[in-house]
Amino acid sequence: MLTVAIGHSDEVDSDIIAQEILTQCREQLNSKTPQAGLIFINSSHDHSAILTSITAAYPEIMLIGCTSSGEISSTFGLKKSSTLLVLFESEQLVCSSFIIDNNT
Repeated sequence: MLTVAIGHSDEVDSDIIAQEILTQCREQLNSKTPQAGLIFINSSHDHSAILTSITAAYPEIMLIGCTSSGEISSTFGLKKSSTLLVLFESEQLVCSSFIIDNNT
C-alpha cells in the first residue's frame, strides 16, 4: 500500500514553514517513514533551512524539488508563494538516484 502525505504552508518564515509542512505530513503518515518526496518552494524562501529540517526529520529520504511561483494541493488548492511537500511511503517502494550525462 502506498501512503502519500501532503504538507502545504503559505507562511513566510522558513522555520515556521518547515515546522508546518512536517507536522502536517507526520499526522498523515502515522509514524511511518517516507522513502521519497517532492518539494516545491517559492524562490523567496530560505531553501537551505527548509531542506535541513526535512532531512533532519527523515535522514534517508530521496527528495527532489524545484522553485515555483504557484503550488497546487488538495489542502489549499492553488497558492502563490507557498511551500508544498509531498511524501511517499510504502514497504514496496524502492528509490535510487543517478545522474544522466548527455555530454558523453
